Amino acid sequence: MFSRAISRSRCVGASVLLGVTLAAVPALAQMQQKGPSPVPPPVTVTPAERATTDQVEGAVKNIDPGAGTLQVSFGPLGLFRRTIEVTDNTVIQVDGRQATLSDIREGEKVKASYERREEKNVATRVEVMPTQEGSKGR
Repeated sequence: MFSRAISRSRCVGASVLLGVTLAAVPALAQMQQKGPSPVPPPVTVTPAERATTDQVEGAVKNIDPGAGTLQVSFGPLGLFRRTIEVTDNTVIQVDGRQATLSDIREGEKVKASYERREEKNVATRVEVMPTQEGSKGR
């Protein structure tokens, strides 16, 4: 009698296992068909959008109104130079007011923010720093 009970429980256990397996297989097959979540397509960036921004602070060494550029020297003893192109979109400020490239003088100290675009440094903002002449006379 005892062996019949074991046989019967084995049979019931095998039936339950078979039922669970039959229920799980279609669910697993459906999960495999879906695969991993879709990967979004890569973002394409045009060279103009690949612009990197930077800033330079130093003395104006040269201004070329015809080319719309100014050259700024910076670093130890002003040994390094950077030529920056000024466009119609460049914000230029002298003494806290709106100005143009022709308002900037050689020798003045400037702080320029620019973007590197297609081998050119295009200024987004040029600010002439105030001179400290007032503090020298005291």
